[in-house]
This record gives sequence, structure tokens and C-alpha cells, in this order.
Amino acid sequence: MSSKKEKRSFSSLSLFLFIGIPALFLMIVFFVVLGPLLGFNVGESAKNMVSSVVSVDGKEEAFQARIEELEEELLRVEEQLVSLESEWSDRVSEMQELEQEDAGEVEQGDTEEATQTNASMSEVIKTYEGMSSKRAAAILSEMEDDQAYEHLSNMKPALRAQIIGRLDESKASTFMQRMANEAP
Repeated sequence: MSSKKEKRSFSSLSLFLFIGIPALFLMIVFFVVLGPLLGFNVGESAKNMVSSVVSVDGKEEAFQARIEELEEELLRVEEQLVSLESEWSDRVSEMQELEQEDAGEVEQGDTEEATQTNASMSEVIKTYEGMSSKRAAAILSEMEDDQAYEHLSNMKPALRAQIIGRLDESKASTFMQRMANEAP
């Protein structure tokens, strides 16, 4: 039985070789030779297939070139970013220095302003010393309480006592209570 199977398999293989291969060959010749006569342009189709394979290779090269361009651009942008970060850091440092200078100038301005205020207050107090206590009390009565208190608190105790003694009783008691509360 195995010899019959071998004959059949051999005969199928030989049948394919003797009939299948020549038939395939005839079909190829038919399409190449007779195809163009019947309207089938086999040569052009082959060229299109080959050119599409070549164009895929060209596209791959184009893609690779574009990738390299983008990588170079990315490096340039990263360099710009580092440069901008450095510039930003420098400007922040400058700004902090300017703020410190401004703070120093403001403190100096405050000190100068306080000195001027003290000098002008000294002049005001000397003016009070030069007038009668009755006149000074009349002037302080016309002022707002806070401003009048500031003037009184900067006077020498003897002058202050004379002027408070001439003020009306309600203002005098208000000023005396404030002085008592602020006494050390």
C-alpha cells in the first residue's frame, strides 16, 4: 500500500511539474507579449511598481532628513532656553539689588524726613516759648487734638504746665490723660 501512495504522490508532483510549470510560463508570455496588444500594459505596470518601491526609499530618506533638521532645531531652542534662563536670573538679581537700594533710600529718606520734622518741631516749640502762655493756649485750642498734643508733648515741662493751665478744662484733662497713659 505504501508503494501506491508513493506512486500517487510522485505522480501528483510530476503532473504539477509537467503541466503546471509550462502553463505558468505560457501565461507569463501571454501577458508580456499579447498583453499590450489586448490593452494590458504590463511593462508600464512593472515600471510603476519599481518606481513606487524607489519612491518609498526616497520618502524614507526625506523623513530621516526632516528628523535630523528637527533635532538640530531642538538643540538650538534648548540653547536659547538656557540663554534666556541665564538672562532672566541676571535680571532678577538686578531687580533685587535695586529693591535693596530703594529700601535703603527710603530708610534714609525717612531718617532725613524725621530729622527735618524734629528740626521744624524745635522751631515751633521755640516760637511757643517766645509768646505768652495765654496766646499759646488760644492757638492750641484752635488745633485738632492730635496735632495740639504733639506740640505739647515736645515742650519742656515748665512751658507745657503754663500752657495747659490756660486751656479750657476738657481739653486740658484730655491732654493730661494722654500724657499719663504714654508715660514710661
